[in-house]
Amino acid sequence: MPLQHVSKVYPGMILETDVMAANGRFLCSRGQSLNRENIKALMTWGVEQVYVMNGPPSKHSPKLIQDRAELSFKVTHINSLPAHVPAREAQQSALTSLYRKLPAKPEDNDPEKWIFYYRKLYEFSLSAVEQAAELCNLPATINRKDNPEKIMAKANQRLQRLIQFRTYAFFVMNENSSAFELVLSNPQEKGQVFDGLLMELVKCGEIASMIRNRHPAIQLDHSRRKCLVHLISTTSRVRGLFIGYLQDGDPDLPLEIRSLLANVLQYTASALESSQLYSLITRNNIELQNTVEKRTAELRQTIQNLEQEVQQRKTAQRNLDFILNNVHDSIFIFTPQGKIDEVNAKMLSMFGVSREEALQMNIPADISCKSFYRNKNMGNWHEVIEKGSGIFEWTAQRQDDGSTFPVEVYLKKITWNGRGAVLATLRNISQRKEAEKKLEFMALHDPLTELPNRKLFLERLGQSIIRARRNALQAAVLFIDLDGFKPVNDTFGHYVGDKVLKTIAERLCSSLRESDTVARLGGDEFGIIIPDLYADKDCTQIVDKAQHTLSQPIKIDGHCIHLGCSIGTAMFPRNGENVDTLIKVADTEMYKAKRQKKVSLVPHKEPVLSHSLILSKNMPTRM
Repeated sequence: MPLQHVSKVYPGMILETDVMAANGRFLCSRGQSLNRENIKALMTWGVEQVYVMNGPPSKHSPKLIQDRAELSFKVTHINSLPAHVPAREAQQSALTSLYRKLPAKPEDNDPEKWIFYYRKLYEFSLSAVEQAAELCNLPATINRKDNPEKIMAKANQRLQRLIQFRTYAFFVMNENSSAFELVLSNPQEKGQVFDGLLMELVKCGEIASMIRNRHPAIQLDHSRRKCLVHLISTTSRVRGLFIGYLQDGDPDLPLEIRSLLANVLQYTASALESSQLYSLITRNNIELQNTVEKRTAELRQTIQNLEQEVQQRKTAQRNLDFILNNVHDSIFIFTPQGKIDEVNAKMLSMFGVSREEALQMNIPADISCKSFYRNKNMGNWHEVIEKGSGIFEWTAQRQDDGSTFPVEVYLKKITWNGRGAVLATLRNISQRKEAEKKLEFMALHDPLTELPNRKLFLERLGQSIIRARRNALQAAVLFIDLDGFKPVNDTFGHYVGDKVLKTIAERLCSSLRESDTVARLGGDEFGIIIPDLYADKDCTQIVDKAQHTLSQPIKIDGHCIHLGCSIGTAMFPRNGENVDTLIKVADTEMYKAKRQKKVSLVPHKEPVLSHSLILSKNMPTRM
């Protein structure tokens, strides 16, 4: 909503920004719904425009403030009084004795009259000093225990000695509402006249001007009666306001009288400040005493609770020591900075250290395998402080012999000895890792020959294709089927047949490169992957070597066995660019080679039984 003039603001509107007076005093906060008291405070402190947004208007109050042009009240300073105000000499009877002694200036330039005038002025000054001393003894008569009404009553007694006001009123600044509240007035007026006058002064901005400039003013109300408006203020803040109606026909107040009046009101403000501070100190003392008594009772109860807690902690510590030293896992407690506070016996034996050495260790550096620690992210150890817990695997190292072993780490954020800490549980999982490796090996390898099985063979074939495609090379897939193997099983038994398969597997592995893969695909079928080939001749050499190796006789338990084989070959990328295509081509070529030859098995038993099997090679013509 745009900036609004205070005269356009009504109760229910909501402030969009904090509002402060010109002297830095905080008045209202952002988001506050305005009421009549808030708007009155804004006008009192001279705030002219505020940022507000519409809120629910008040149902029972009309428009609070009218435009200044519509005000019937006119404010006029002493220098702007109309010319028909009677001269001072004609009104001295209505003034106090001090003011009546003030001599009038000569109207002509007669030296004798001016000498007489200065003598009278000197006598008046001495009398004024004595009167001022009597007026200014206000602090000596005020008790700091006096309330604002009593302080202002004493101030009024001295003001009446200085000026006979027809009626008067004292206001005190309410610190909570930032508005003036009537404290003392002439009983005949009962405050109604002053409330209306104060509202008019607030509306026209005169009060705000006085707060900014700290000067008194003589005003004319709507009945053209003169009244003195004077702030009651200290250096730090405004404490109150005095309004006094002068007697009818009183002339202007001279500077001397206004100075004495200002002194009395200055002392009044100081007394109000002292009284307020005394009340505040007294209230704070009472609150402090109550707080001390309450805290004393709480401390007694706290001491009892602490004694009980100490006993409980001792019992808990004994139970904890028993538990820690009777579990099979390594347990220790360390600070977020990595220093160990507590360990159990299993931890000492797991890492080969004494308790004193363990308490000097830094976690996780001193319990980790050095090469593993350097290459591993430490997030698992540090994030537990934020997450609360964590579980992961780690590689640990003994301190005495330097041996390493895998552990499962479980971290839990706890409170230990009144501060944050981490509980670590480490379990040696070497046996589990070995079992996992065996299970993984069994899942991917043939149990008889320990060669990769079909699953691993297909995975490595896919990797070889990717590498060959990236490096612009070739790769070969070989399917090998043994010719005449079934008669071996039928004649000599499966025991001999198994040994023959193991021998074939060993010979194939020894005849190929380390980068090549030999797998048993099932029964008497084997597969070979030859990656990273530059030309077809490279594959032909490897195939020839494999065939030569398989053509050698196999001697087992006094039997000499000759076997043949059929080989089907597929080349990447010539015969196909994916696993399925290459497998299909190699399998087709192998069966084609098998159909083009005859298998012969002739068993006989001499000192050494020999089987002669026709060894054949059938490579694709395109190779």
